[in-house]
Amino acid sequence: MARIESVTETDDLLRSIPDKYDVPTLESVTPFTPRTFLLIDGECRLCTTVAALGQRLGVGCGVETLQSVDLAAWGIDASRMQNEVALRSDDGVTRHGHEAVSGALMTGPWFLRLVGGALLWRQVAPLARRGYRWVARRRRRGATEVATTR
Repeated sequence: MARIESVTETDDLLRSIPDKYDVPTLESVTPFTPRTFLLIDGECRLCTTVAALGQRLGVGCGVETLQSVDLAAWGIDASRMQNEVALRSDDGVTRHGHEAVSGALMTGPWFLRLVGGALLWRQVAPLARRGYRWVARRRRRGATEVATTR
């Protein structure tokens, strides 16, 4: 078997395969664009820090701030966004609070999907809901100032 040395050789090899196999060429592959978005408060250091951590860990959803989108056009209640994050999925469903965090985690690698799924278990969901509300109430009281340490 010949060793492929460059992208050009790989593309030439793909072109040489008969069309009946329906193999995509390098030009036909489009980059991944997330259609699920986590909406966070861009003025909250805790929110932005946790969202950045999620991105570094490989969460597959996009992140937008509530200040940068037209919430009415997305069908999201602005008053609810003052207290909870929202996850707008590609099927048009919006989840809030711990369910939004769970949904965002489930777009990531296997270990984050495991944690995200666990947050929705019947036995865990009430605790996750209370924990999320406890943190959300305190972030408005200045808890966001200690969100990151360098």
